[in-house]
Amino acid sequence: MKNNFKHLKETVDAEIFTPWQEVDVEIYAFTDLGMKVAINDEYTGLVYGNQVYDDYQQGQKLKAYIKFIRKDGKIDVSLQPKQEKHTTNWGQSKIIS
Repeated sequence: MKNNFKHLKETVDAEIFTPWQEVDVEIYAFTDLGMKVAINDEYTGLVYGNQVYDDYQQGQKLKAYIKFIRKDGKIDVSLQPKQEKHTTNWGQSKIIS
């Protein structure tokens, strides 16, 4: 029997989640844009297809992260945690002979 996801809220107030907050998701649909997920069994979110790096199945439950709350209240989700930027001092190294 398939779960019914009609109860999920399509939009959220920006203060409900913080950027990169870890949440529980369940994949419930695949679209041209990516995967629709149920967030904490209360909201719907989207993982864009260009950010999906593995094979997933409908009904699969995962840990995910709130990437962004759009101006229209819709939620962008990431399956990977926030990646910190790595910097190097390539231009500041000296050659010692």
